[in-house]
Amino acid sequence: MGVSRGGRASASAPGVGVGLAADGRGGRLQWDGHDLSWSMAGAAAVRVVSSSYHPRFWVSEPCVCIELEFAGALAETRLTWRPAR
Repeated sequence: MGVSRGGRASASAPGVGVGLAADGRGGRLQWDGHDLSWSMAGAAAVRVVSSSYHPRFWVSEPCVCIELEFAGALAETRLTWRPAR
């Protein structure tokens, strides 16, 4: 699965689907039947970008990050979780 905004794939992480809502203020993560929706309030911009993480020395794994650009002094993140069935 990959990252999408308006139906266009732009980045990916193994086994994880990341979608950015058309309004750019939220999105969805999906993996192994799990579903997590997220939304941001108080953000000037939200981006999903390619990155990497390092689970142990000398190992680099691809991932994606959700970046938030603050619009002011306060930002709120809401998560809605639906576990795999």
